[in-house]
Amino acid sequence: MTVMGAAPPGYAGTTSALFNTTRQVGSATGVALGGTLLATAGDYGEGLRTSMAVGALAYLTAAVLAWRCVPPKSHGA
Repeated sequence: MTVMGAAPPGYAGTTSALFNTTRQVGSATGVALGGTLLATAGDYGEGLRTSMAVGALAYLTAAVLAWRCVPPKSHGA
């Protein structure tokens, strides 16, 4: 895990708690947003396409952020 590897050893418990909390909040928010988009669309197909497009954009954004923000591992010691 990148998050746990980047934290100092003394903060392992706090880091784990913060990571799991943000993961749970993100999951709940994603489900709520997807359900809202699906329910408020004119028809089911349109709502499903919109919901999937927003989800794909969120995954793409997360991938770009991870690529840009996570430092590369150093090989060798």
